[in-house]
Amino acid sequence: MSKKLKLKTIDLHGFKQDMVFDALDQFIMKNQNQSQILVMTGKGKGIVQKEAIKYLKLGGYPWKYQVFDNGKQNTGCLIVFIG
Repeated sequence: MSKKLKLKTIDLHGFKQDMVFDALDQFIMKNQNQSQILVMTGKGKGIVQKEAIKYLKLGGYPWKYQVFDNGKQNTGCLIVFIG
């Protein structure tokens, strides 16, 4: 049986578009010792998620959508590779 990895998580629900870059930057800098983090953007109108993905692309951070045990993607959560 494989052990689930507990990722450091930032929840961006309720954040305004202009808050996303700073919040992600601070969180990533604080967790540089991690190989992966979880970024919860939610789905909503997609504004926060688009801004988060823009930040990750600019910073050169690869990412993928979280995948549930049943194989379906959770498009409201991003697994980010930082280490």
